[in-house]
Amino acid sequence: MQKEVKEVFNDYSELNNITDCIITNINLFKKSNKLEIYLTSKKQIKVEELESFQNFLVNKFAVNKAILEITYDSSAEIENTIEQDWESIACYMAKKEPLTKAILTNSNLVIENNNIDIELKVKGADFLRSKKFDKGLEHLISNLYNKKYTVKYVDKVTEEDIKKYEEYLKNEEKQAFKELERQAAEARAEAMKEDRKKVEEREAALNVKSGEYANVPKMEELQKQIADENSPLIYGRNANLRNPLTKIIDISPDTVKVCLEGEVISSDSREIKNDKVIIMFNLYDGTSTITCKAFVEKAKFKDTMKRIQSAKGLKLDGNAAYDNFAKEITVMANTIIETAGNPKKKRMDNSDEKRVELHMHTQMSQMDAVTACSDLLKRAVSWGWKSIAITDHGVVQSFPDAHKFLGKANPDLKVLYGVEAYFVPDKDPSVFYAKEQPIDAEYCVLDLETTGISFRTEK
Repeated sequence: MQKEVKEVFNDYSELNNITDCIITNINLFKKSNKLEIYLTSKKQIKVEELESFQNFLVNKFAVNKAILEITYDSSAEIENTIEQDWESIACYMAKKEPLTKAILTNSNLVIENNNIDIELKVKGADFLRSKKFDKGLEHLISNLYNKKYTVKYVDKVTEEDIKKYEEYLKNEEKQAFKELERQAAEARAEAMKEDRKKVEEREAALNVKSGEYANVPKMEELQKQIADENSPLIYGRNANLRNPLTKIIDISPDTVKVCLEGEVISSDSREIKNDKVIIMFNLYDGTSTITCKAFVEKAKFKDTMKRIQSAKGLKLDGNAAYDNFAKEITVMANTIIETAGNPKKKRMDNSDEKRVELHMHTQMSQMDAVTACSDLLKRAVSWGWKSIAITDHGVVQSFPDAHKFLGKANPDLKVLYGVEAYFVPDKDPSVFYAKEQPIDAEYCVLDLETTGISFRTEK
């Protein structure tokens, strides 16, 4: 017997139309950790009610996402108020998909028949389409208003919008410059305190009195020399980064100032105007990867690029913003310093009694493994294993590699040569249209095609 939401979820305290909905089906997807609930309603559901119930489900069941599929009873009176509700809908989309917030701000809605054109004040239509946000909005509108619409994002950036955006960028540049000046002043003051003692010690070691010899470095020169010798600073003015670290995976369009730490996985550069070069590098911090940029003078480019590429790790602070050209969020670095990086730990088998792996696939098992046979055997040797089996899917092409490895690297390792074979069941016929020819001869392998990727579900 189907029950109402308020009966099944009696701890949901909100009083709205969703509590009167009938639950027709519930699905839990364990791999993606998503909860899907099908509802039938006699009353129109508002976007605020939808959001409230979804948040309740996410918190209650600790799922990544709660999906509601709403159908309306034939007696339901649905008022089409999409244009009036657009601001609330845009806010809902921004919370569910943070990347949409900056793009949907101040957008206009044009509804004609079953088509909805969303005119954007900031270029981002291609980005939204590539992320299928149009399909997500179509699903939401269908849930709220019981009508199918085709949603299109259209870039409608006027000259006035461009001027406003340019003014915004100029203002941001001024604010950033003021902040950098303030940080530089603090850094100079701290550097004077920290380095004065080192300078005095060096002057004492030289055993000279101030001004006795003309070739003795002055205080400022000594400070610069000490800083250059010991500073990990690669780019910027101050090596002291005080802001807390931000995880790359947590960066959204709402994020402005960030402090990141990770390793460089690739880098590139491009010469631009005013004798400057833009350095671009991808930083990985263990959670995700993001593109970072820095504008350097042409004269300092080679040294800066070399240090970025050779550094074991980098720490930087800067401003995150959506790049309309790259169609993604990037970070413009204000300061870059070199770090020791995170030491890579090699996984080991510390068991007293070593296992014997009897089911191992190499890169010869198509669509199942990507590691070379020799690499797997090297790992087995480093873990102290005495034996290991190779059981690729229906092939034996890894056997020669294993044999060569044993001859060169470790003859004490025992390889069990096997195969994950396929048998024809006795109860099913294997020969069709027989003409009394013998079957105990050589034949080509039969290839059974399925309608999809998985042989378990796609028959």
